[in-house]
Amino acid sequence: MGFYDLANCYEDLGRLELAEECYYAALRYQPSYDIFLGGLASFLYLHGKPEKAFSAYLEVLKVDKKNKCKDGIERCVIGLKALGEKMGWPETAVTEKINQILL
Repeated sequence: MGFYDLANCYEDLGRLELAEECYYAALRYQPSYDIFLGGLASFLYLHGKPEKAFSAYLEVLKVDKKNKCKDGIERCVIGLKALGEKMGWPETAVTEKINQILL
């Protein structure tokens, strides 16, 4: 949790490289923790790394599926589709990536 909190602090200070490092450090300790994954995904999206954000959101989707979190799955699918659209990816390609996890 310390690395995650530190990542948030660095992000607030505009120290984005250090923030990203700390998000990944937190995930080394708890790689399937949805809060850490979601924080990283949001960070990557907000700071101009949409492809990495998409991959991170796919990891969140995997965790939500494993935990049978229906609301989380729905939110991830909506977010992934919106992110895919923003990046100019065909809806079919995005749906295929989502289905690889859900089916």
